Amino acid sequence: MSKCILVTGGFGFMGSDFIRFLLEETDYTIVNLDTLSYAANKNNLVVHSRLSSYIIDVCDKEFVEKLFEKHHFSKVVHFAAETHVDRSIGNPEVFLHSNVTGTVMLLEMIRKFKDTHFHFISTDEVYGDLKHKGGDFKLDSPFRPSSPYAASKASADMYCQAYRRTYDLNITISRSGNNFGPYQNAEKLIPTMIHKAIAGEPLTLYGDGLNMRDWIYVRDHSKAVWKILEQRDFGSIYHLGTGMEKTNIEVVNQICKEVSRQMGKETKSEIVFVEDRPGHDFRYSLDLTQTKASLGDICTVDFNQGIAYITESILKD
Repeated sequence: MSKCILVTGGFGFMGSDFIRFLLEETDYTIVNLDTLSYAANKNNLVVHSRLSSYIIDVCDKEFVEKLFEKHHFSKVVHFAAETHVDRSIGNPEVFLHSNVTGTVMLLEMIRKFKDTHFHFISTDEVYGDLKHKGGDFKLDSPFRPSSPYAASKASADMYCQAYRRTYDLNITISRSGNNFGPYQNAEKLIPTMIHKAIAGEPLTLYGDGLNMRDWIYVRDHSKAVWKILEQRDFGSIYHLGTGMEKTNIEVVNQICKEVSRQMGKETKSEIVFVEDRPGHDFRYSLDLTQTKASLGDICTVDFNQGIAYITESILKD
């Protein structure tokens, strides 16, 4: 079997961490496809003899098919996606192209190369939100996406399930909580707030700041995805989370504490509440029973430790 893996979106935050993990921990040859959109950064990856990168839209069927014919990928991990909820509200059509059409095009490739294991990176946002502080999303919970972004990921997720059932393809899916870690695009909550806290700028939060998220450190996510690829339990869906639920206020307060500690002085930043965004989900929480049974405890970096790593990285820059 080929020791070559295709990673889409490899210049992005999560995709690049997964590629760095592969280069450090495996002997696989890696092909990276990325459109190099605003959220991607070529500097997220270094030149390596086992890594080839192509700046190309995954919807370019002719080019992608030639890559499949050349490399006969044993595994494909599909990270590539537009992910920013606010941007999806302003321009939803872009998310349809990248997140839905791109996924279907890759699934069509897998129909032709049926020995390939295709893993789709989904999200807990496909379920919508929990409007209370108790309970979790189960693997069979209905999809109720709240934003165009979440709707596009839910559609792609369902296409993967349909292709698995209709064509008996080697497909697995993971739905994760919020990833955080170094190299994350500066517009995301945690890096945004760290930069503002360092500069002493106001820390703006939507609504009352009590929205809750499950946070998973990006390298823990990468390791969990690799475990899924090794298990090859086709047709399975996994929840990748940690149970580290934090309100946005708790996140920002920890950032201020850590920034102040590492700078050796108190940040001058203060929290400012602004009008909530449309359709803002209150809480996500994933039932991790199946994940722990299949993959074990995937959390090795707790939230405060992760914030310390990211703050240190940003201050060094």
